[in-house]
This record gives sequence, C-alpha cells and structure tokens, in this order.
Amino acid sequence: MAEKIGTLYVVGLPIGNVKDLTLRSKEILEKIKLFACEDTREFRRFLKELSIPQDQELISFFEHTERIKTPRLIQRLNQGEDLGLVVSRGMPLISDPGYVLVRQALRDNIPLQVIPGVNAVTTALAVCGLPCDKFLFLGFPPRKPGKQLHFFEKYISLDMMLIFYESPRRLMKTLQNLETLFREWNIAICRELTKSHEEVIRGKYTELLKTLNNKEILGEITVVLSPKV
Repeated sequence: MAEKIGTLYVVGLPIGNVKDLTLRSKEILEKIKLFACEDTREFRRFLKELSIPQDQELISFFEHTERIKTPRLIQRLNQGEDLGLVVSRGMPLISDPGYVLVRQALRDNIPLQVIPGVNAVTTALAVCGLPCDKFLFLGFPPRKPGKQLHFFEKYISLDMMLIFYESPRRLMKTLQNLETLFREWNIAICRELTKSHEEVIRGKYTELLKTLNNKEILGEITVVLSPKV
C-alpha cells in the first residue's frame, strides 16, 4: 500500500479585522499541527485571539528563507504530514512568500488546497469608488525614482486601473515622483483596510497630493489609480 502524502493548505487570513476569518479557514487552523508562517509570533497571537489551542509546530518561512526551507517542508509533506501556509495578513503568494513552496509541491504531485480569504487588493477595489472592471496589480513598485518612473511608464497606456502597495514611509516620495505621469488621473489611498481606523482618501492626483503634504499617513497602504471615473 502506498504511503499517505500530506496536503499543503494555503490559508487566507484577515488583513485587519479578525472577524473576517472564514469558517473554513478556522476549521483548517484548528485541524493542522504544522505551519509555515511569515511571522510566527504574530501567528501565535492570532491563534490566541481565536482561542485555538497553542499546540502547533510553527516554522518561520519568509522571503529570505523560502528557498532554503522548502525542501525540508516538502519532505515532511511526503512523509504524510499536512502543512498550512500562512502569511501575516491576507493571502499567501500575493506579494508575500509561498510561490516556491507551492510550485515544488505541484511538481511533486503533493495535494494542494487553497482556503481563500480577504485580500487588500480586492478590498481596495471595492471601496475606492473608481471603475474596476479592468485592473492591473503591480505589487510593490521599485524604490529608486528612475526605475520607478520607468516601471510605471510601461502601464499608463493600458487604459485600466492600476493598483499597488507602498510603505507609509515611502508613500509621499513615490507619489511626488509619479506626479508627471498621473497628474490627471484619479487616485484613492486606502489605509488600514477593515480595521476600526480604516481610511480612504480619494481625489484627483495633483489635488490629493497637496492635501497629503500636511497629513501623516501610517499603516498598511494600498494605492489605486484610474484614468477615468
């Protein structure tokens, strides 16, 4: 009889409000005893908030360790252990770790199940108040001004919404650098989505940039740009 192979579960977590966790996700979190986590301490706090017993083995698994740790995790899956893959917020792989592990699991014919959850991209699209029938997600843009401009220049002629993540520390520098490209566009700055202090700032690009000059922006940021309303 062939030995049992474990299943890799890619589990979506809330991006801010713990009540957004799905029933299916909670069932998986209670069932699995081995997790690859972007931040083990944060995941422990999350499990405690859900009153889930703290008897899981958590393995730190982030951008700089993903390739190193994937072979050992694949080995444990092949030995019959189920493995949950989680990131600090939202869905794994979406500008977060997980692709290397998922790709190798599929190559090795390891069963894969995705437990969908909340995502900052789709949440921002729904709340921005801009037409979202067509959009392009760009992840985190380059940091250097020149590379940043070249990066966005490739997409401005596509006639669709652009959406990206940015650090609150770099937000103003990025927006100022891109003003020559997007001055006539509409923009929404979505901050701390689903949390009690969620904020969405909407307006014309150049006008909103002036408003933000005197405003401190903190927290998780998702930026939405649209050439039309």
